[in-house]
Amino acid sequence: MSEKILQSRNCFVCGSENTRGLMVPFNFHGDLVTAEFTPSRYHCGFDGVVHGGILFALADEAMMHLIQGNEIKEITSEITIRMVNFARADSRVNIAADSLQAGRHLVTCKAVISNDDGITICKATGKFLYYTEDQPFKKSGL
Repeated sequence: MSEKILQSRNCFVCGSENTRGLMVPFNFHGDLVTAEFTPSRYHCGFDGVVHGGILFALADEAMMHLIQGNEIKEITSEITIRMVNFARADSRVNIAADSLQAGRHLVTCKAVISNDDGITICKATGKFLYYTEDQPFKKSGL
């Protein structure tokens, strides 16, 4: 399968025109989405350690791209993330999302962020609600 790059112009994580965002290009491979990102000191919480919210956003975005790359419209409903290590500023991280399961009401998938040595930084599982323009939250009860 040929690879394609997914992005939204103004998205904080992947937007190529969002000068205050991360500008991470995600690569869609059918059943897998991948990306690389090198966080800077501006992405840290303290002492050169990348803020967990940045890692959360990267994992969420990877899962969203996996789902949308498979032509499913959805919105994030719930994400569980487990930090098992930490990422340092100026050290590249590798993001991957896979395990797409489309159920009746929810779509689920997983993401992993690791460093260049293959050490896992965090693991995430996500649940996403189907989205339609006319009734976006019908199934959620929101």
